[in-house]
Amino acid sequence: MKSHSKIEFGDFQTPLSLAREVCHLLRRLGAQPQVVIEPTVGRGAFLHAAAEAFPESRLQGWDINPAYVAEAAANLDRLGAASRTTVTVEDFFNHDWDSALSALEGKVLILGNPPWVTNAGVAVVNGTNLPLKENFQGLRGIAARTGKANFDISEWMLIRLLRALE
Repeated sequence: MKSHSKIEFGDFQTPLSLAREVCHLLRRLGAQPQVVIEPTVGRGAFLHAAAEAFPESRLQGWDINPAYVAEAAANLDRLGAASRTTVTVEDFFNHDWDSALSALEGKVLILGNPPWVTNAGVAVVNGTNLPLKENFQGLRGIAARTGKANFDISEWMLIRLLRALE
């Protein structure tokens, strides 16, 4: 992936070792999800770790990058988790999270590492991978017009997921 594209998509892949530590900690703390979601799956480190830590859970992931989706699906297939896994190409900003999350039954665990990029970072590389700006925080003046200055995209994504879980 070219460096401009890495910047635009906040493409910093989580090491599998870190994802495993997170999942094992969650398991030690008593997490028993029926469904594990990785909304920006990338190469699938969190779904891979969740497949190991939660062997009964259904696994779902989405990513905008078809090559990453194929890699994540292949890795989960090698683990023997393909029958309980769905990994799909999807743009986070266009995905119907309300429908996707409300259709799930049981305990849901959302894991992942959202893209680490700001609105300004995407603008520097003339990128377009941005959510539709909205003034959901009720800001006023220049902060409202610019999306609160630098506009952290991962923050927007987390808020979007929390709204869908309500």
